[in-house]
Amino acid sequence: MREVVVTTTFYNNVSELRFKLACELVAKAVTAGYPVVIIDASPNPEIAEKLRELGALVFPQQCKGMGPGRRQAFFHATEVASQKNADIVVWTEPEKVSLIGLIPKFTAPIAAGMADIAILRRSQKSWETWPAFQKESEEKANEVYNEVFFTRGFDPMAGPVAFRISMASYFAFCYAALEISDIEDTYIQHYAPAIARAENERVVSIEVDITYPTEQKVEEEQALNKEMVEKRKWQLDTLSKAYRALARSI
Repeated sequence: MREVVVTTTFYNNVSELRFKLACELVAKAVTAGYPVVIIDASPNPEIAEKLRELGALVFPQQCKGMGPGRRQAFFHATEVASQKNADIVVWTEPEKVSLIGLIPKFTAPIAAGMADIAILRRSQKSWETWPAFQKESEEKANEVYNEVFFTRGFDPMAGPVAFRISMASYFAFCYAALEISDIEDTYIQHYAPAIARAENERVVSIEVDITYPTEQKVEEEQALNKEMVEKRKWQLDTLSKAYRALARSI
């Protein structure tokens, strides 16, 4: 075992589809032998209890906000990796169940000593499983990322990122969003690899056939409304602005 899986959770109740998918991811990862570290900010204590029952190591989020929660997640994941004699940390959103079976391929360049950080890239087959409205906004954000960081084919909007534990400081202590006033303290897993790459660390893009959960796609497309569209617009605007500001600073 070389990898520890880490994520953050926030659900209001155990009946949410997204929570059920998170439970599926934890169960699948634990069965495959991967330790799972979760930082949970859910107001309902049943969420953390159920995740622990499934075998995850769950820590309550100490400080509010996406950035603080993810820094805490990376800190605990690195700590657990050291305890478990693992040397790779894999970040994912908790609903991306199909990633678990793809971890060996995703982390192979790191395990082989050929890379320090890997950013998952969706294949064309993968893109076809994504909701259309989300695909459009994420492709635009990726274009900005590749333009300002002089990369080609990188897909940070896919979500998952893996790194060897020697790279942990870039993630657990990533305060770029705080140091640069134009960057909101949010998507640490996007910023840290860019900073590491500027420091000449080996950051690669790995294509895999990850799939979007069918039931989640159906639910989101059926619920497509102004609120959801505004959320995607905010994400695109926030990250595009952040990528450009970070690129200028490094």
